[in-house]
Amino acid sequence: MCGIIGVIALNKKLDPANLAKKIKSALSQMNYRGPDNASVIANDEFAFGHVRLSILDLNERSNQPYSLNNENFLVYNGEIYNFSELAEKYSLVDGEAKSDTEVLYKIMNKDPSLISELNGMYAFCFFDHAKGNFHIVRDKYGIKPLYVYQNEDLFIFSSESKLIREFVSDIGPNYSALHEWSFFGSTLGENTFFEGIKKVLPGYSLVINQADGSCVSKQYYKPSITRLTRGSNSDVELRLSELIDN
Repeated sequence: MCGIIGVIALNKKLDPANLAKKIKSALSQMNYRGPDNASVIANDEFAFGHVRLSILDLNERSNQPYSLNNENFLVYNGEIYNFSELAEKYSLVDGEAKSDTEVLYKIMNKDPSLISELNGMYAFCFFDHAKGNFHIVRDKYGIKPLYVYQNEDLFIFSSESKLIREFVSDIGPNYSALHEWSFFGSTLGENTFFEGIKKVLPGYSLVINQADGSCVSKQYYKPSITRLTRGSNSDVELRLSELIDN
């Protein structure tokens, strides 16, 4: 488990020093999500923060915000189960792939549409400097949390909805969400307990264009429903094994 947060300027320049201070404050409040490293990058156009829990890859090279060229940046929470296969398929690394962070970064550099091939649990934001786009992506089944907020000046994303209020003071309660929670035990769709803060839906990606402030939402994955036919015990065992492997 890790934690991510980011602020993107839309119509005005940001104050990097003040923004970095607020990002650090937010990270301190979710330190329990990632006690192994906390890092921030901030400039007058955007700021990313990340707290890291190292599990598979313990090397400091994978600390985030992650970049290989100091232009494109990635903040990422989760695990890509098939990163080795993707690295080999698209020739992303020399030798054995040891970091799913590096592979995800290179996938986004190569072709963002390849997110449909990711197998895992993840929530991330990737900044493409050349195009001025921020790609915000949640995993296919919504295992990892991801919340967003947008007004005319800012776009904010975070692993925790409450931390967005560090940057916007006039966010009030969402009473319709409270009614949903009291009836269903959960909020529905994009709704959260805070007015204006939304969940990124499972299997969806957002592309934020900094130049015009546009936000394009796209469903990159839709679960398929297959009617299972009755078969022999060996057929059932084989099908179950395939589902577990995938």
